[in-house]
Amino acid sequence: MGMPPNITATTGMDALTHAVDAYIGRSNTQETREWSKRAVKLVFENISEAYNNGECVYRPLAELADVAGIADGLKSDREKAESFIYEIRQLNKEMSIPDNLQGIDEKDIPVMMERAFHESNPLYPVPRFFDKKDLGEIYNLIRV
Repeated sequence: MGMPPNITATTGMDALTHAVDAYIGRSNTQETREWSKRAVKLVFENISEAYNNGECVYRPLAELADVAGIADGLKSDREKAESFIYEIRQLNKEMSIPDNLQGIDEKDIPVMMERAFHESNPLYPVPRFFDKKDLGEIYNLIRV
């Protein structure tokens, strides 16, 4: 279930950024503000442990499985988390969202990394920009 720490860190911070944006954005509602607070709390309660030990993500994912109504209450946190991830994959499948991207040739990755690196903009509301190494890891992770 664990991910490489750098991917855990960047995706966790991305989740935090989205929660903050939903809270302070101009198009929010009282409901989105409340959910944003919950998301911020979950990130702060879990990101350090998830970064150091990918196993800790079971509890918050189990909570999300309960919220989504997709896990049996008698299951362990790990089983609920795995059910949650399974259901996300099923949604992707139903909507024809692939697990990997076809058409990324390994020989093209350096050019893709260079272009994506130069695409970054200091005005983007992200916690940090990926360096070329990060981009290469992501492209290799998602290519078929």
